[in-house]
Amino acid sequence: MDIIISDITPSPDGEQIYVSLKFIEGRMVQSVKGSIATEFFSETGLPTSSVGEMPSDREKADRLIYLIEKTDAVKRGISLLSYSASSKRGLVQRLGQKGVKREIAADAVEYIAECGYINEQAQAEAVAADLAKRLYGRMRIRNDMYVKGYDSAVIDAAIDECEIDFVELCRRRIEQMGGMEIFENKMTRAKAISSLVRHGFTMSEIKDAVKDT
Repeated sequence: MDIIISDITPSPDGEQIYVSLKFIEGRMVQSVKGSIATEFFSETGLPTSSVGEMPSDREKADRLIYLIEKTDAVKRGISLLSYSASSKRGLVQRLGQKGVKREIAADAVEYIAECGYINEQAQAEAVAADLAKRLYGRMRIRNDMYVKGYDSAVIDAAIDECEIDFVELCRRRIEQMGGMEIFENKMTRAKAISSLVRHGFTMSEIKDAVKDT
């Protein structure tokens, strides 16, 4: 198989390089075209413009195709973030749902984060504060945040930074559920405790909240 780099042309704004490749095997010709961020293209060692066709080996061609796909993934990732914030892991998952290969998605997301589009700590603190407003306990907040793609260390730091009083949240949840009356008989007390645990509160927090109610 012969591989030809048939065109390299910089965009007018200089931010990307348009690349065209041809894969020739007998009479069969396959063309691949795309754009590569100029920053990524500089890694290839190729000139940023061409005046004619250049032969290429498979390794270099595969690298160019990878960079085309990475550039596209970066664009998609930034577009997704314009609709809603995301953790790095969450954005990798969202790109995967759009058909982006995991390796490329992870590479693109790291670049997006390095460019300042993702501030996981600030985002995690906002998410933790929002979940606390819903009167969720620590375990429920941790679980919901993990599902959203935040790592354990980021989650714990966010909860600590927010200085959430989980006993107070539990007390307010009890009031919302009907107040101390729900603890007056065995059946309603068991249901109440089960509900509070499902909302993420520990038995210690529940006991303290009942004592303070």
